[in-house]
Parts: sequence; C-alpha cells; structure tokens
Amino acid sequence: MQQREKQMRALLDAIPDRMFRHRIDGTYLDFQVRPEDLLFSREALIGGKLSDLTISEAIVQVLLWRFQLAVESGELQTYEHEMSTPDGTHYFEARIMKSGVDEVVCIVRDITDRKHAETALKEAMQTAEVANRA
Repeated sequence: MQQREKQMRALLDAIPDRMFRHRIDGTYLDFQVRPEDLLFSREALIGGKLSDLTISEAIVQVLLWRFQLAVESGELQTYEHEMSTPDGTHYFEARIMKSGVDEVVCIVRDITDRKHAETALKEAMQTAEVANRA
C-alpha cells in the first residue's frame, strides 16, 4: 500500500499541470500545484471557494456551470480563459471531470505560450497575404 502511494505521489509530482478537487459549489477540497505556480496560499484555498478569490466573476460563473455539467452528465468539460497574474496575462485550459457525487477534478494547464504562438502565426500569415497581393 505504501509503495502504491509513493508511485501515485511520484506520478502526480511529475505532472506540470495544476490539479484541483472541488465541490460542485466551488469549494476547494485539495490541490496539487508546483510551488512556483501557486497563485494563492494553501490556507486561502482549502475550504475556501472560487468566489472568495480574486478571480473574475465571469470566470467563476463559467467554472461553476462547467462543474455542474460535469457532475450531471459525467462528461469531460473543457474551458479556456485568460487571467491576470503577477507576471502578466496568462491563458489557461481547464479540463473538468466528475470525481464524486458532488465533486470534480479540475486540471488546469497554462497555454500562454501556445496562444502567443498562434497569434504570431496568424499575424505572419496576414502579412504574407498582404505581401502576395502587392
């Protein structure tokens, strides 16, 4: 049993994504986040709700709606949003899945680099298109 627990801990520690377990009402039950990616303290999260944090109300409402959908349907919910952080605007993808009667697991990936690359590619293609017309 201890060996299995060590294996699971190693697996979780190797995943670069932020992982949260929430009640359907947005209460934080547990999380796994690299210390450098933690935007709020453990004390501010565990037992607290999404709505208690300095997150846009629009993001909170969409996440709560997605939590509800995940629990009711049992289907994976995917959602992208942007959020201001101390080092600028970041883009995130949240994958939400039912994990209990009134609980979800939410895996959050920072997709900022991908969004910037997509924007740069789109701009390069537009520039090339304009140049081809000239």
